[in-house]
Amino acid sequence: MHTLLIVHASLGLLLLGLGGVALAGRKSRRARHPLVGTAYFWLLTSVLASAMLLGQRHAGWSLFEIMTPPTFALGLTGYLMARLRPTGWLRWHISGMAGSYIGVVTAFGFQLVPRAWFVYWWILPTVVGTALIVRAQRRVATARAA
Repeated sequence: MHTLLIVHASLGLLLLGLGGVALAGRKSRRARHPLVGTAYFWLLTSVLASAMLLGQRHAGWSLFEIMTPPTFALGLTGYLMARLRPTGWLRWHISGMAGSYIGVVTAFGFQLVPRAWFVYWWILPTVVGTALIVRAQRRVATARAA
């Protein structure tokens, strides 16, 4: 189990960095964004699977285990929308991938901040991330309208 924890933490750090690169990078089919986004999704899947395995060490469900399925669902939605590209796909892609990254940042932060700051660390990434998602959605809507 100790080895799994080391692998999970290492992959989690990589996931945090990769997600940041995907969010900050140029977006186009010719840019690296699709490749980085695909790697992010599969790494997200691996990290969330290892999180669930680690959670089996204790009886009951922890907050991490409760938040793992929604985080995965958001990432899967974003990934599938980019692959399938149905009408309105980009809005779902942005919300899904960025929403999963909010989960990653929140989980990472929980490992660093004192437990007394629990509520703040839960709210801060969600508020900031949601504001950035809304901003990106508006930019997409404006670009499409032009």
